[in-house]
Amino acid sequence: MSEAKSRFKEELTSAISKTMENMTFEDVTFIDDQEDVEPVDKNKYWAILPIEEPFKGELVLEVPKECGKNFALEVFGDIDVAPGDEAIEDIVAEMLNTVTGGFLKGLVSKDETFHLGLPQKGQGELPPLDEINVSVYLTVGEHSLCVRYIGNDFSE
Repeated sequence: MSEAKSRFKEELTSAISKTMENMTFEDVTFIDDQEDVEPVDKNKYWAILPIEEPFKGELVLEVPKECGKNFALEVFGDIDVAPGDEAIEDIVAEMLNTVTGGFLKGLVSKDETFHLGLPQKGQGELPPLDEINVSVYLTVGEHSLCVRYIGNDFSE
């Protein structure tokens, strides 16, 4: 793995860990041997966030439905009515926004800015994606999640 790709993955992993631990109050375990990883099934919530600057790309977060519901309950606290699908999609998108902000802050210098596009969010199958460059698999509690980066191939 190139030095640039290694740093990129390190910053992404750090941002994921901080976000998940702060928002869900659960420990995060990263899965190093990705050959043994089962992909997040089709029964999931997902969010896609375009990165416009300082480089072009997208981050994608995939969360099993049961996990998304748990996240929403943690965020909303003690409520009488379980959050609906739209509220859970919003939570997943906000988690990805937080991951992306932390990730980019770790990559850019203090005087450099970054710009994000508008997120997409949904359930079930993801829309078609360009080639995935980095995938980070993790567990939060008993649930497996995936964050993917689509963009720069790090060959430079």
